[in-house]
Amino acid sequence: MSTVGAVAAIAALAVSILAYLRAARGGPPISLRVRPLGALVVLVAAAATAGALYASEASQATSTRTAESVWCQIHHIPHGPAAAAEAPNKPAALPPVAKGKIVRRTVVVQNRTIEIAPGVRVNAWTFNGTVPAPTIHLRVGQTLKIHFVNHGTTWHSWDSHGAEIPYQHANQDIGVGQTKNITYVANQPGAFLYHCFTFPGAAHIAAGMYGAIVVDDPKRPLPKADKQFVL
Repeated sequence: MSTVGAVAAIAALAVSILAYLRAARGGPPISLRVRPLGALVVLVAAAATAGALYASEASQATSTRTAESVWCQIHHIPHGPAAAAEAPNKPAALPPVAKGKIVRRTVVVQNRTIEIAPGVRVNAWTFNGTVPAPTIHLRVGQTLKIHFVNHGTTWHSWDSHGAEIPYQHANQDIGVGQTKNITYVANQPGAFLYHCFTFPGAAHIAAGMYGAIVVDDPKRPLPKADKQFVL
């Protein structure tokens, strides 16, 4: 989003507010049905402006001399059977359960160009350089200590489903070059998503910032299997 786009969005918001105030103060009486509609238009315009300003700021924060993309730039995506045939194989085996009562992991934000098929490259935002991010395998009762490092080019954060910690502690935006330590006890068994939560979260996840945390329950073990996979 360019500066011109942000200015245009602000202008549109101003025009919407002025038009609504003028209609409310002058002219023929306005029914109760019109007023909520006008207010809704102003709210929508305000939301659009906020989004435009964020996109403008984010695009400026993430722009580099190498013309690095803010979001994923997919130059070519094969479709149908060809896509399945060309996609490179990636290991999906579940890693062993981490040892020790306290499990320490460093999660580093890195902007990487990854290959999703032979000759098909995508500019991605990653955790530890891969998409998906490395799987973390725990058991109930272990304490997970995450050392989060932002080596990216815009704000990012770290959030895990299944983590019983205060919202404001887990979902803080971390600036470029900054670090944060996050600690919680894995009390809930299951397979959980961990991801970047920085607004807009869906865009950060789509850009590659997601992984899995699998928590085993020794008191209620799953049936024995020869191999386990994370998909």
